[in-house]
Amino acid sequence: MISAVAAQAGRLASTRSPTGETPFYSANDRSRWCTIVSLVEFGTYEIDQITFREDDRKRRHWNTIDMVRHRGADGKQHYYSSKPPLLTTIYAGAYWVFHKLTGKKLSEEPHFVARILMVFYNFIPLIGYWFMLIWLIERTTLDPWARLFLVVAAVWAMYSSTFASTINNHLPGIIVVMISLVALIRIVVDKSTQWRWPILCGVAAAFSVACELPALAWWTIIPAVIFLSLKQIKPIVIYTIASVPVFAAILITTQLAHGDLKPPYMHRDHGEVIATIPRAGDTETPDSSLSALRDALLKKAEKPSEKLELRPARQEKTFELFDTENQICWAVKAGEGTWEIRQWDDWYDYPKTYWTVENKKGVDKGEPSYAVYAFHSLIGHRGIFSLTPIWLFALSGVWLALKKQPEWRYIHLAAIIVSVVCVAFFLSRPLEDRNYGGVCSGFRWVFWLAPLWMLFLPHGIEQLSPSAWGRKLGLTALAISIFSATFPWNNPWSQPWLYQILEYWKWIGY
Repeated sequence: MISAVAAQAGRLASTRSPTGETPFYSANDRSRWCTIVSLVEFGTYEIDQITFREDDRKRRHWNTIDMVRHRGADGKQHYYSSKPPLLTTIYAGAYWVFHKLTGKKLSEEPHFVARILMVFYNFIPLIGYWFMLIWLIERTTLDPWARLFLVVAAVWAMYSSTFASTINNHLPGIIVVMISLVALIRIVVDKSTQWRWPILCGVAAAFSVACELPALAWWTIIPAVIFLSLKQIKPIVIYTIASVPVFAAILITTQLAHGDLKPPYMHRDHGEVIATIPRAGDTETPDSSLSALRDALLKKAEKPSEKLELRPARQEKTFELFDTENQICWAVKAGEGTWEIRQWDDWYDYPKTYWTVENKKGVDKGEPSYAVYAFHSLIGHRGIFSLTPIWLFALSGVWLALKKQPEWRYIHLAAIIVSVVCVAFFLSRPLEDRNYGGVCSGFRWVFWLAPLWMLFLPHGIEQLSPSAWGRKLGLTALAISIFSATFPWNNPWSQPWLYQILEYWKWIGY
């Protein structure tokens, strides 16, 4: 473990972008850093002032594609990070304290300030997570070889370590799921009656939803686990009450950031029809109907100015009608013999947006075939089991865990149900979302399930211990898993080694 801590410290001290001007790896982490800077240095969630900043050579080192645009509180169109704001707001609070104590600005000294902040954002929490994993390992197996194997796997072979050098939602999601699991074990298995455990479980499980929305399944199933195990209501009530402030914080920060309770990813289409005007024949654009569009809006008390502009929107047969004076957008969509004027609700559609069919590249285009998507997500270039084959032993450990630890039965069943439901959910997404998580070193949407899978992995590994061949098989899987987790250490937001090999051999092409 000491070697892993030292290695992660070295990574944090050397993080830098491909061009070297910032310590940020990709548009994904820059999106969050932009919000952190904007909140502390400009007092707003709007990222216009930082993301479009140019150096002397007209390069934008803070630019990101992970942003949305909508009308702000000042009545003007602004850009915002597309990431849920609660986690970033908390990180901004840490930066605010650092800024007040030192006077250092992230926008002026990004390498120094960001690396210091990452110690508190990722490094220290990761070490705490490792200790919790060791605690869980000691609770689930007594075999010395299995324990050693599992500790090495925990600190070297999982993507929690891969993402320790970049700001992201996956590592904190993993950590809070682990905290909730530890608290749940104390409640259900150890039968502790102390209030702190259901409180901690409720706060952590609710916060996991702020990091990973599908973790709502985990938060939802925990009360059932408690009731079926203890036949008590009191810890469930405490758990639920403890969750309320976290869910309130999710809604409040979303409202503060966007003036709306719905997060950005729920604003990807257009709203209700406001009015319609006749559409002449097969007219493909409404350019000749600007005055008619304005008149129709006036009749509906929308009060547009005379300064209206049209541009093609990213949705098919749709145009953005933009009031340059009032900074209001409407969608104009071709209907059957009409032009429909709709409320504008596609925050991902703005000038030069990346999120169009024409601009998307590689895996971002989406995988047309459900079967191919499932194959690569499970055992292909993004494979849960091909990149991290030690999870195969977690599968083999499911039955053993249910058999050997009857007092853990409902926790195990909950972990199985949540895993199956969430993986099935990800594999059944529409084309736009079947993108393997974008450019990333693994199937990142399931990283947060790792603590739940660690309930079963010790039992699978324990079965390998008595046999020399079993140990060799386990060590081979461990070596591949470590290679997969450390291969992208220079940039976690890069394609996995399996993807790169298949692409080089021209077996895949996106």
